[in-house]
Amino acid sequence: MKNEITGMRLRLIVMNFLQFAVWGAYLTSMGTYLFNIGLGAKIGLFYAMQGIVSLFMPAIMGIIADRWVPAQKLYGFCHFMAAVFMVPLLRCLLRESFRLRKERRLLQ
Repeated sequence: MKNEITGMRLRLIVMNFLQFAVWGAYLTSMGTYLFNIGLGAKIGLFYAMQGIVSLFMPAIMGIIADRWVPAQKLYGFCHFMAAVFMVPLLRCLLRESFRLRKERRLLQ
């Protein structure tokens, strides 16, 4: 049966969905966040770098995966490193959110 979704295929579908869901979640709010922390003049630079990195890094990672490391291990490592960098980012965002709420209460 060709239309049957295997366990591996289902996991890959879910992983791809979550990957692009994360990109959509932070890219839509990144401009507002950068403006709130005083980097409003650099918003275009941040979005431009995201686009440039999205163009070149898959090719570079593909070369690395083809020559030295199995692709599934490299892909797993890249996702793990993204998670490692997102944990401090979450802590920073929460701290900033609490600071902004505190300032708003003081202004009222």
